[in-house]
Amino acid sequence: MIWLIWRHYRWLAALGILALVVMIPLFVLNAHAINVASQQPDLAYCFHEDNRSCNLVVFPGMTTLTWYFLVVQTFPLLPFVVGIFLGAPLLAREYEQRTHKFVWMQSVSSSRWLSTNLMFVGGAVVLGFGALSLIATWWSFIQDATVSSPWSTFMIRGSVFVANALFSLMFGVMVGAAIRRVLPAMVVTLLILIPLQIALSMGYPYLFPPSSQLEYNFKIVHGEVIGLLDDQPQDLIVWKGQVGADGKIPIDALYNPCPDDKLTGEALRRCNASSFHELVKYHRFNEHFWPLQLITTALLLALAAVCTGTTYWLLRR
Repeated sequence: MIWLIWRHYRWLAALGILALVVMIPLFVLNAHAINVASQQPDLAYCFHEDNRSCNLVVFPGMTTLTWYFLVVQTFPLLPFVVGIFLGAPLLAREYEQRTHKFVWMQSVSSSRWLSTNLMFVGGAVVLGFGALSLIATWWSFIQDATVSSPWSTFMIRGSVFVANALFSLMFGVMVGAAIRRVLPAMVVTLLILIPLQIALSMGYPYLFPPSSQLEYNFKIVHGEVIGLLDDQPQDLIVWKGQVGADGKIPIDALYNPCPDDKLTGEALRRCNASSFHELVKYHRFNEHFWPLQLITTALLLALAAVCTGTTYWLLRR
């Protein structure tokens, strides 16, 4: 049985190993170029906190910014690949080719067959994405000081990247068990994973209560730094708007507590100063990034467990 699983997935395993062999040196070269440049006195200005936009040549045809944007735009799509090309066909192929009638009539039960497949395929996904996540996390910490916000790499750092791949795998397996046709299962997996992934990437900041601050931008401008300036924000802004005198309740856009047809001059200024406040809700990187990673990971693993349980239930029907 193990030999049969290897026969099915040996080319995909080889492709995954080849991808790691190619990508890991690119991460290392990229980080090395930045580290070497940051130690050169004539390039020190490039890494100053007011100028963090270095674009260094890693090798001909590839700069640090090119690799950064390539990683940020393509790596979040890798869980789709797992769900579509590994998860969806896993059971659907057996049903479509009717090989399940032969396999499950032997001494191996359907549940044991599925468990063995999930153990090997899921283990390979966890190991592969774990290795990729380790190198991407290390590389991202170097990028934080030179390119953009650390929150732009949230979905490819730490445990979230691995949990997301595992969830996508189990979701694809569940869809394949329900539809029992390879191509429809792959299409449905893609169409449903797209909104799920968009919801996850946009909704994870709301899984943990954000900090809030009155007059956020005012305090930054006047040196009371709670975040960095707009050219390199370390804080993830969740919500901003105007609130009333209590500092909590948002002001109705149609309601003006200080009408200029009744108040003028100093009285109008004082009324505005006491009635209108800017409230910003945000996540600070060094306080909320890893708690959000753990919560998002737990959510993805719970969803993966639900998909796994549903798959076994469908298998026994």
